[in-house]
Amino acid sequence: MFRRTIATLFVATSAFAVTACGASYDVVKRAEPNPFSCRTSFTVMPISYEGLQVGKKTEDDYLFTKSEKTKAAWQADKRVIDREFSRTLVRNAAETGIHVDVWVPVVPSSQYVIQPKVYFVEPGFFAGPAMHASEVMMTVVIATRDGLVLDEVELDAKTMGSIAHPTTRSRFESDGEKLAEALAEYLETRVKEGRGRVAANRDQSCTFATAGAR
Repeated sequence: MFRRTIATLFVATSAFAVTACGASYDVVKRAEPNPFSCRTSFTVMPISYEGLQVGKKTEDDYLFTKSEKTKAAWQADKRVIDREFSRTLVRNAAETGIHVDVWVPVVPSSQYVIQPKVYFVEPGFFAGPAMHASEVMMTVVIATRDGLVLDEVELDAKTMGSIAHPTTRSRFESDGEKLAEALAEYLETRVKEGRGRVAANRDQSCTFATAGAR
């Protein structure tokens, strides 16, 4: 299994250095031959939270003793992950010449569908000298429009509780961004690999942007 870590605080000399609060991805499955090219378009679906684990509890158990106000705030916190994930993915992918649409309630027009699922979260906390990082773990499946699974990636993001990120919502916002940055890097790698197939077919109409590439 291949692991890639995205540094958020510094760049280490090792290409696979791990940072305390960043994002990483593990490649679970890669379709071969590579089906992607630089003219590939994607649609990102809303995040699924089916079977979500919150720390050591199921989501139902975690919310069982919470007030209705707290339950509503929790749902809003999760929506922040979805919002920042899709928004950052669209922006970062575009910087490298990859087109990603956000799903709307119609049949996706893009060639491939990105299906994210968050299966574990740790909210973290910040209380003066006491602090703990949030963590969001996600599985992303990239499939054809008719449901054939091509690639599968595991993503993991953490944000330390701090003055900059004192609330669950602010930490989840940061985690959503980091997850998207990691996935955008993975898509860039796969699409670049797919260019070889385009070049072999002597198709010169496909250009690949490098501005903003990390």
